[in-house]
Amino acid sequence: MNTYTRSLMLAALTAVSLTQGCSCSDNNSGSQVVIDPPVITDPVPEVATINGSAAKGLIFGGIVSIHPIINGVLSVEPVSTTKTDDSGSYSVTYSNYDGSPFVVRVTTDESTTMMCDLAMGCEGVAFGETLPFNDPDFTLDAVLPTQTTEQVLTNVSVLTDIAAERVFDALQVGSTDETTMLINNANASVANRFGLFGGLTTLPVVDLTNSAALVGVSDESMRFNLLNASIIQAVLNDGVQTTISAAMNSFAQSYTLNGLTDNAQTTTVTSLADILAQASNTLTLMQNRATANNITLELANLTTVLENLTNLALAQEPTDEGTQGGTTPTTSGDEQAKAKAFVGVLGDLSNSMDLAVLTDDVAVGAQADAFDTQIQAADMASSDELEQVVEATAVAIEAMAMAYDAYDSDMTLTSWESDEGVMVTIVPMTAPMTDPMMATDSATQEPKMHVSLTVEQNVSVEVGGMTTMVAIDMTAMEDVTHTESTNEDGADMDTAMGHVGISGTASVAGLMLTVKDGSMFSVEELMSVYEEDASGETASFKVSGLELELMADVAQQVSATVTDPITFSGMLKVTLESLMASGTLTDMGGEDSGTASQEITKLALALWGRVTNTSGDSAAVSFSVKGDGTGIDFSQSWLGEFSDADDTDSESDSEFTAAHLMLSFNADLAGVSDAVMASLNMRRSAEQASVMSLKFSYPGVQMQLATTIDEDSDEPQKLIITNQDGVVATFIDGDEVTGTIFVGAKKVADVKGVVVTYIDGSFGSLDLFE
Repeated sequence: MNTYTRSLMLAALTAVSLTQGCSCSDNNSGSQVVIDPPVITDPVPEVATINGSAAKGLIFGGIVSIHPIINGVLSVEPVSTTKTDDSGSYSVTYSNYDGSPFVVRVTTDESTTMMCDLAMGCEGVAFGETLPFNDPDFTLDAVLPTQTTEQVLTNVSVLTDIAAERVFDALQVGSTDETTMLINNANASVANRFGLFGGLTTLPVVDLTNSAALVGVSDESMRFNLLNASIIQAVLNDGVQTTISAAMNSFAQSYTLNGLTDNAQTTTVTSLADILAQASNTLTLMQNRATANNITLELANLTTVLENLTNLALAQEPTDEGTQGGTTPTTSGDEQAKAKAFVGVLGDLSNSMDLAVLTDDVAVGAQADAFDTQIQAADMASSDELEQVVEATAVAIEAMAMAYDAYDSDMTLTSWESDEGVMVTIVPMTAPMTDPMMATDSATQEPKMHVSLTVEQNVSVEVGGMTTMVAIDMTAMEDVTHTESTNEDGADMDTAMGHVGISGTASVAGLMLTVKDGSMFSVEELMSVYEEDASGETASFKVSGLELELMADVAQQVSATVTDPITFSGMLKVTLESLMASGTLTDMGGEDSGTASQEITKLALALWGRVTNTSGDSAAVSFSVKGDGTGIDFSQSWLGEFSDADDTDSESDSEFTAAHLMLSFNADLAGVSDAVMASLNMRRSAEQASVMSLKFSYPGVQMQLATTIDEDSDEPQKLIITNQDGVVATFIDGDEVTGTIFVGAKKVADVKGVVVTYIDGSFGSLDLFE
């Protein structure tokens, strides 16, 4: 099995063990673990200054008011008010502050305007333009627990409004400490559900429509702001609500009642997949606007992350029942409590999971075999059997392409046989097509003529030094325009463009690949130019706008060694912006010399779907690889034998082929939904360097490990680990591991070897680095 894949499986499996005694919940109903509220001991300021921004996009001239929550009751009358300025920012003073939690509320009047940050526009106003926004139904809230500092940063957003709705729904008469715990849990759970790190009310607000202001903004901040906008866009697209205020209120109420589903069963229910897809659309628009204004934004990593997580959400079983995000006892704890809990979680990474408990009656030790689903899936993906059926499918499709070329020259052909002995049946036909691109001619709207090409036989392939017969039953429906001509220099030129539908099966003993109807291959342009004279040969090749989409099942078959077969069902998508290649072969009078070069721009592969077994265990999987070699030339030159060619490229530390890989999955053990989600993210950051991160989560807990590997650097390697409580640990690998642990801006511990020394004088052990 691929080393990275197995490492991710083991890391995710270990993460499940961390649910032992976590006192966390991701349910929007049912019993909650009772935790004593924290006791606020730090003094509160007599005067607090609350400042920040109000965004749905940015709100200008909005009314900002402060409403205390006293003994669990929200005050209707504000204690202080102000307005947002022309940047969407505000600052308001809370005099005679008594330590009560409070609400920062934004409303509108006749002078209020809003920046449209919805990709599809805001009630007739385009993205990046302002619109009058005096809506009596609009209320944007953020809820704050007891404050112990004079300066309080509070950014009010759609996400803070969702958390506020949860607080208002559960608010009841009680102590300030109880209300503070309720607020902390609501803010933390919303952040966790959307996969955000950091305090929900302190994440930076940025103007998505201002390209210049986005330069240098972190991916995490960008993602927060994209989600803030995309929630509204997704709700509006679902067609029930028609105004921004109605969409926002509807989503907050729905989230409080039913949570958020990854993949909705009903089209009018907004899902995480809907929201992430809209975020991707907005990000594309932002990139296009920046490019048009000659502004460079580093959005490639975030683009891949959003696409990968969208596909992961789409791979989940459709349901309208959602979850709200979980919390842990440390959500309302002090810095020391959060740090010690963090160290405890890291310690669990190196301990046995045999006694770990997922629920009251489901232990990981007893359920460990359920992860055979993921292990089997990874093994299947790298198996000889899968390679055999894919190779045989490629042989069959190549034979079909050659048969179509032969038919294009002689339309009386009814069959054609390749040199490998693959027989292709050729049938010209006009038939109803499920794919609208192939059903009718776009100009005349008349039914198109197609050629059906079928291979139904055993195909011989060699994999791993062994020859195997693969049973192929595959059909392609061709709609390709092919042109032969000469260019201005008299060289032969072939051009093709079109669309091919593919379906059928390929099988060997133990495994079957099924390519479903609706799978297709298309290309905007494919051109080759060939010229020959007395001195040698010259050829060039270009392909652009290539797209391959396969809806496929890969299924193990029951055998003597497989009693619980697994099935992958999902989508494979490959896109290529362009590939250009050229070469020359020169006759040197008995010995040939040659050169070849190529440039590939923006190649992407995405695979997503579900892996299931017959025992009811399943995992949603999303895998993506992207590369961009724009401006990078890869060349070869040789004298005599091509095998002795010298390879060169134009890469450097500042100019290199971008590469990005991301693998994510959600694991569902029998009876335990969404036990763990894990994502492995690797991207090239220089010619000899890459950035790697592993993120895993389960209800109430998020953990991210990040490091940079630089083969040209002599500096000790650094590992940064962050969790959902704002704990950040930095470890440096020298003669022994040293490090520090911070909670926010406050240092709470030093690490040396396995010993953790806390600032309160206590000690802990971190076995992770033993």
